[in-house]
Amino acid sequence: MKRATGNLAIAKSVLANHPSVDMHSHLGLWEAKGLAEGSFATEIASYPGDAKLKQNILDNIAAGLKCSYLGLPVDLPLIKLGAPGNKARDFRADEAWQEYLRQMSLLRNMLDTLPLAIAGNSEDISRIALMGKQAIFLSVEGGHMVEQDLGRLKMLHQDGHTKFAPAHYLHNAFCDNQTDSPTIGGLSELGREMVREVNRLGMILDAAHASFAATVQMAELTNSPIVLSHTMMRDDDDNQHVRFISRDHARIIAQTGGVIGTWVVAPPYAFGTLEEYVESVLRLSDWVGVEHVGWATDQIEAGLPEWFRTYTSLPQVCAALLDGGFSKQDLIRFIGGNLLRVYDAVVTPNLAI
Repeated sequence: MKRATGNLAIAKSVLANHPSVDMHSHLGLWEAKGLAEGSFATEIASYPGDAKLKQNILDNIAAGLKCSYLGLPVDLPLIKLGAPGNKARDFRADEAWQEYLRQMSLLRNMLDTLPLAIAGNSEDISRIALMGKQAIFLSVEGGHMVEQDLGRLKMLHQDGHTKFAPAHYLHNAFCDNQTDSPTIGGLSELGREMVREVNRLGMILDAAHASFAATVQMAELTNSPIVLSHTMMRDDDDNQHVRFISRDHARIIAQTGGVIGTWVVAPPYAFGTLEEYVESVLRLSDWVGVEHVGWATDQIEAGLPEWFRTYTSLPQVCAALLDGGFSKQDLIRFIGGNLLRVYDAVVTPNLAI
């Protein structure tokens, strides 16, 4: 890829002067703090420690990232990749809700001790940046804590969650996910009611981890744009990258007016070089339109490739996209504008944290 003189300066200017949002982040897997040994979180992607977590946030701020959509995955203690159902065991009664409360308690402590602040709306992002802090939006990754009680969606909304992804690794009552054999055929009847309630509350529906059939049915039912917060579009003959999506899958998200977050992760999913990542972003943008593509890292400490070990590399990534053919306006949309368009169209904030 030919490097264009001045594109790094343009990239830094865009990051300095426009809102940027990571569509899906764990800031280094903050929610793994305090989990028992033997879980996915301690075996594969452990808590990086208080000092490293703070440094990650400071790196984000220094690089120009102004906001992260923070995911709360309550099935984290029970994930066991490669085991049947990718789980160590099933949830016990009310266990998922208790894990949600534990993670929310950790989050409140983070807000007291780290340079973070919850953005109550899109305009808050710039205000928080001027305070020298990173803004966060809250998101549920896997709706296991809801169980059979859709009234808990209102409770999540009242806690400040503005995005809801029903699926994660463990099976739940809402829908099939990408990494298990289907048992529901897409959405269950409860899952259909969930879509309607998420729409009614003014939360963004996130199809990340959901099966293709479930995504199709979400798109048919929703009255708002939906997102798929972290993935990539695979080649038609690619049967290895199960967390990537097909061209048809990508088109379904775009047709709702939504946004696909392009995922920066480690093997077996990651791109070996920045150039490979950029080529994949451009290919997706050509297919669905750049107005439907955004930026997402996952930001799990063990899950970032060598070319993006920290957020200090974000300006170089943005410059590489400009080198590859993005216009300045394309970059503004990609790095945050597209997601905030959906946010402003859908979200009814209700902060009580």
